[in-house]
Amino acid sequence: PIMNVHERVLSVLACKYVDEVIIGSPYVLSEEMITSLIIAKVFQGSVIEAPIPGLSPYAVAKSRSIYVRVQSDFPHLTVQSIIDRVVRHRELYEERNRLKAVKDAKAMADAVKVAEI
Repeated sequence: PIMNVHERVLSVLACKYVDEVIIGSPYVLSEEMITSLIIAKVFQGSVIEAPIPGLSPYAVAKSRSIYVRVQSDFPHLTVQSIIDRVVRHRELYEERNRLKAVKDAKAMADAVKVAEI
């Protein structure tokens, strides 16, 4: 259920509305970044989580009138709610992986027995 950064990037790039994904982009957009990457629009969902109070990562985009706020279809789905869900289910993930490791070890042992016959 949890994807690594490359899987997330590929998922986002599969969206027909996405032209490019910037891995490791800075929290605050700068004039230089917008100009050098020829960014035409900057979108933000309606669910806003501000990890740094008082700092607007979209100030430059707003001043250039390229900022667009879109209505989120799932307002309850936030970064914090996902983190909370993962933490709550951590034991389930660990147990599932432990059982999978036991099952894989048994399958390997059975394969060795078959190869010896």
